[in-house]
Amino acid sequence: MKIQSILKAGSGTIITAVIFILTTPKIFNDFGVERFGYISLLLVLFSSASLLDLGLARGVTYFVSNNKIKNKTSLSIIWQVAYFLLFWSLAIGLLAYILLTKYFGAMNNIPGYLQLELLSSTTYISLTFVFVVMHSIFRGVLEGFEFFGITSVIKVVMASFIFVMLYLSQYFESTILYSAQVFCLVRLLMLLVMVKLVAARIRPVFIYKWSDIREIVAFSWKVSISSLSSTALNYIDRFLGGSFANPILFGSYSLISDTVMRILFIPGAIGGVLYPSLSTFEHENNRQKLQKATLYVVISIVPVLLLLNVFGQNLLKYWLSNDFDNINLSLYILVLSIGIFFLSLSQIYYGYIQGLGFVSFTARLHFIELIVFIPIFVIAAKNFGLDGIIFIWLLRIIVDFLCLFLYKNIVMGRERLSE
Repeated sequence: MKIQSILKAGSGTIITAVIFILTTPKIFNDFGVERFGYISLLLVLFSSASLLDLGLARGVTYFVSNNKIKNKTSLSIIWQVAYFLLFWSLAIGLLAYILLTKYFGAMNNIPGYLQLELLSSTTYISLTFVFVVMHSIFRGVLEGFEFFGITSVIKVVMASFIFVMLYLSQYFESTILYSAQVFCLVRLLMLLVMVKLVAARIRPVFIYKWSDIREIVAFSWKVSISSLSSTALNYIDRFLGGSFANPILFGSYSLISDTVMRILFIPGAIGGVLYPSLSTFEHENNRQKLQKATLYVVISIVPVLLLLNVFGQNLLKYWLSNDFDNINLSLYILVLSIGIFFLSLSQIYYGYIQGLGFVSFTARLHFIELIVFIPIFVIAAKNFGLDGIIFIWLLRIIVDFLCLFLYKNIVMGRERLSE
């Protein structure tokens, strides 16, 4: 758990956040609050799409971490995993097209022109899903080699292209369709870059044998269940908000959520370094690594969250030159801040548990949470609107934190007994 590795892993997101801060006021004003809400929803969809990789990004990271020194020749297997994932991603893209067409077509609470823009964007959104899923596995390879600086640079370049093109939308068209086209093009270019970087380190092979990759897939699918379920529940406030909330209210909340949720880059960077560190089967000082990771998260995010709650409402109004009439900004910031605190700690415990190979527990936990909480979310959305959604969102995150905390203690107890 080197500080340098954490800084490299997080630097890309820090610079991305700066770009977001500088460009968002103009993007917000050019597209309008209603369109901005749905552009934010697309960004959430794309960030979540990487988790549709069947967990293979994490599986490949685990595999590369274990074999990059003791068995380098076996690393060529990752190309076979990539071919397998290509067929899967194409299926995901087709499914996304079908489901999104129905989802956007059922949005009766939004103006017709917005619905038309969303429906006309479906093809580009679906193609972007394919590129995002493929991108995740090559990022997983680089993280297995602990090339966090490279992945950060890619993240910065990608964000720069996206936000700059949205910033310049007045010279093209400030529509959701234009945004979807930008997302699609940038993701394609970044995928090609990632393929080139991995090919320079692991020589490509042009064979495919299921027996060669079966072990990696068997490990990864459990990771996938956990990742998909937890991410769906973490971002369900956006999906249900887009369907049940007033577009202006939803757009304003999406902006606040986008801004506050960017703090998650801190536990993301720390957890991203912790996971491959634990996946090497060199289990010395695992408890110390976890304690350090937890301490780093607490001392880095608590001051930021406090500042957000004290000054966030006024800063947001000043930043965007918007009064946000009749919108309870302080409540949304408070609920999101509490949720992010527990979610940040959960990410560290999640990385610790999975890094030691206990992927079955997280898979079962998050699948059960998905089954239990989805009906509760829908009931809350129908009866209490956006306020009901975000309070159930907070409850789910706290429950998840408690379960991971307790199981983390069990894992630590097993380690003590084995010493």
